[in-house]
Amino acid sequence: MIALAVLALTLLHAILHWSWICATLGTLLNVKADKSGRNSLYGIILLLLLIALIVGAICWLKTQVQF
Repeated sequence: MIALAVLALTLLHAILHWSWICATLGTLLNVKADKSGRNSLYGIILLLLLIALIVGAICWLKTQVQF
């Protein structure tokens, strides 16, 4: 339950700081902010990669822990 609460709060934190995430990714990738939404696309890709990493880690840990 605590892990789900932390996950929910992390998601809320990412939502509240979405513009900063997109702007920072644009800076790191040397992409100027424009109205095409490219920075938002990079932010969404990063978010999906993080979700895939978390889900993969959870699936891997389930195979490693014996009850």
